[in-house]
Amino acid sequence: MEPSLADTITQPIFSTQSATKKSEKQGETNKEMSLSTFYPEGTEYFYSFPSGEDSNFFNSALPCTEELVASRCFACAGKHVKVISFASTMNATVLDLRQKLGLPNISTENILVLPPEISTDIQGQDRNCLVKEALRKMTSPAKFVMAQPYLDSALFDSYQLPPNLVVWLNDKRNIPMYVPLAYVPTRITSFKNGAAFRSETLPVPIPCVVKVSSSSAGDGVIVCRNAADLENAKQQFRNIKGPIFIEQYIEVRRNFCVQFGIPSDKNSPIEIIGCSEQLTTSTGEFLGGVVHPHALDPDVDAISEILLREILPKIRSLGWYGVGGLDALLGQDGHFYIIDANFRMTATMVYLFHVQSGLITPPFVTFTGEFHGTLQDFERVILPIAKSSSTNRCMHIVSLSLNGDIFRFNAAMFLDNDESIGKRAADLLSMGIKSRVLTKFSSNKL
Repeated sequence: MEPSLADTITQPIFSTQSATKKSEKQGETNKEMSLSTFYPEGTEYFYSFPSGEDSNFFNSALPCTEELVASRCFACAGKHVKVISFASTMNATVLDLRQKLGLPNISTENILVLPPEISTDIQGQDRNCLVKEALRKMTSPAKFVMAQPYLDSALFDSYQLPPNLVVWLNDKRNIPMYVPLAYVPTRITSFKNGAAFRSETLPVPIPCVVKVSSSSAGDGVIVCRNAADLENAKQQFRNIKGPIFIEQYIEVRRNFCVQFGIPSDKNSPIEIIGCSEQLTTSTGEFLGGVVHPHALDPDVDAISEILLREILPKIRSLGWYGVGGLDALLGQDGHFYIIDANFRMTATMVYLFHVQSGLITPPFVTFTGEFHGTLQDFERVILPIAKSSSTNRCMHIVSLSLNGDIFRFNAAMFLDNDESIGKRAADLLSMGIKSRVLTKFSSNKL
């Protein structure tokens, strides 16, 4: 059976160094690494995903989440990559707090800010239209990179990489085109769209996994262990316009993401940036990633070897470069499977850059949190446990936004040992941090 959340958390966790020792630059420590390591000078990077199903991609994230995600790049842009961001992450209060937290900062000259009228109140296609209009005006020819690009012809001259290629690579249906079939789960059946999936009456092997072919962060993926789960998937995905497929269920021992960089300079070697043990719910929803910066792991080395030898050189030959991550499951039988492709920044990427650069050394788990209160409240409660110079530091914030009196942030929660997740999560919750992920960790009472 697939391990429970508690089982997954208490398994040995692994690190960037296990995979990095297999890269072509061995033996380096505290190497400065950022988006600038892999993208050419002047790149304008937008870590964002179209709302709804624009660009053939399923995204149900709220606007406040999208704004927070985009600002992760502030902490890892490097010297010559510009970042496109939303206004909520660029107000004076947020910028001042970033300085006080001691985060790696980007020059304001290298931040391109979307118009303030693109607020969290605007959603769906209205939001897409406004964002695309702003991007047409603010991006430079052949400089723009978007995590999941809009397939809007008016933006094509701005893109640095062919947008159709990026969209193709991010579509799970195409994994067998560049991953050896021995490492791809069996596809049981597929459907043109959600309506076709919902109307299907033929029996399906259970357990199984239902996937919207182009989606991320657990959106569009449901593990079905019984008929009720399958019916729930049909209801949830009934309005999806894009393809859906059903895949073999894997008896999972471990779930991880191997994250990589292919430099734009073709003479520079492909690198494994790091790995994270992925924590998910029983239905496949992504919770966070665990990284242990000092452990070595043969499981990671095995998949990294395949990436460096077979998969990533093939991707480079297609004309793609940049950063990304491949999600892999290690089965109970010791065989691993590539289950998802993210040819873009991932949720854990910025933390792995910071591990490589020596900014994070203890084991940690990533999470998203909120703090409701005044600036004074935030400085009194959060700064003592998050600023880099604090002796009581127990978390590392990488992105921060402010809407009204709500501070939202992405952070790494430091761990004293593998069993400390539940207690540390409970401690942070007691300080007034609101987090669905921390609540799940705390309720496991590890």
